[in-house]
Amino acid sequence: YQFTTWYIPTYPPEYQNLPCIYVCDKCLKYMKNAPTYRQHKSECTVTIPPGHELYRDHKLRIYELDGKHHKLYCQNLCLFAKLFLDNKTVFYDIDRFVFYILAEVDICDGETTTRLLGYFSKEKTSQENYNLACIVVLPPYQGQGYGNLLIELSYHLTLQSKGRGTPERPLSHQAQASFRKYWQRATLMALRELSQEYVSLATLSQMTGMVEDDLLTTLFSLGL
Repeated sequence: YQFTTWYIPTYPPEYQNLPCIYVCDKCLKYMKNAPTYRQHKSECTVTIPPGHELYRDHKLRIYELDGKHHKLYCQNLCLFAKLFLDNKTVFYDIDRFVFYILAEVDICDGETTTRLLGYFSKEKTSQENYNLACIVVLPPYQGQGYGNLLIELSYHLTLQSKGRGTPERPLSHQAQASFRKYWQRATLMALRELSQEYVSLATLSQMTGMVEDDLLTTLFSLGL
């Protein structure tokens, strides 16, 4: 794919004024010109993202990567993602973060081809109960439910750890819309499951993994 990026790149200074930056879709290494890119592609041995596979559904895979153990890949991922993020991303201080990579995998004649669809990151330990720091779905794959899948995973991990979570602010307009949609669906599903006239915020928070402030905002938006 050739992308028209949304924001100014944060690659090293010598890349700033290039008409095109070439990025390997396997290891996310960035290069200045097409010959270097073609040479790299012929030699790149990466077939799937590093880390371990966390989720599988047909061709979709989600891989969990520790920023401390997979530093170069995660650093390249953050630099690439900044082309589509305006207000935040992690550049070099990635040891504190875990990354969840959403990819589509094709296997043809024994050869594995992986396409990066998107990702989200989260701090390993957050005093503010953040369960998501950055989230990106690449432009060709937006509008297909992948953002919702990543958000759902972030809350699944929150519930798995018996915690409560909320995304780090500020959120982009797209992320706000995605979270609002997810919160409304999760809240309505919890209310339907309880089927009670009176329900406490604490109970809803326990069932959804959402913090009470997000629940209040969601209930208000639903007119409840």
